[in-house]
Amino acid sequence: AKTLDIQKMNKVQKEIMIGGACYAVTCGSDGMLYAGNDNTKEILVINRAGQIARKFKHDCDHVYGITFSKSANIVISDCSRRRFNHVIKIYTPTGQLVSQFGGRGSKQGQLSYPMGVAVNEEGHLF
Repeated sequence: AKTLDIQKMNKVQKEIMIGGACYAVTCGSDGMLYAGNDNTKEILVINRAGQIARKFKHDCDHVYGITFSKSANIVISDCSRRRFNHVIKIYTPTGQLVSQFGGRGSKQGQLSYPMGVAVNEEGHLF
């Protein structure tokens, strides 16, 4: 199995961690590392050589969790204490917003501080 070279990753660490604003990182089935940066409002896609392969803008207040749907879309839990934005957002691999759901609350369809997100083999979102 191929792994990411940690020394090469140090080259992009500064860009990932601008202002200490990276709370969510995951590895995709493509072998790339996906990191959400709240200050730059970007999802950074980092290859095995430790280089930023691509990045795209997101409109999340605070990326707390990131994973992939069964159809390879990027699923993000967006939770902000300032704006009370408690939603799950789904983006295409190129960064287009597909859908979102939630909102702050405890009623059906609402969420309260969604700080993580996962998808099982059947495609169910948790």
